[in-house]
Amino acid sequence: MQLEEHWLSLKRSGDHRIHVEFAHFSSLDFFKLFEKHAVKHADSLGMNEQELILLLDYWEGKLDV
Repeated sequence: MQLEEHWLSLKRSGDHRIHVEFAHFSSLDFFKLFEKHAVKHADSLGMNEQELILLLDYWEGKLDV
């Protein structure tokens, strides 16, 4: 994962913050990749109420995965 390694190097430098903005996910597989590689490395997250519920449900194992 080159992008993930680049994000981590930016975070380690202390000069950059990573903001991730949620969007509509039509695929649970894509959402899982997004959560694994973007959300976990972000310093801040932007989302609406529906996206927050989706993320919390995923973390609590309530989604059909």
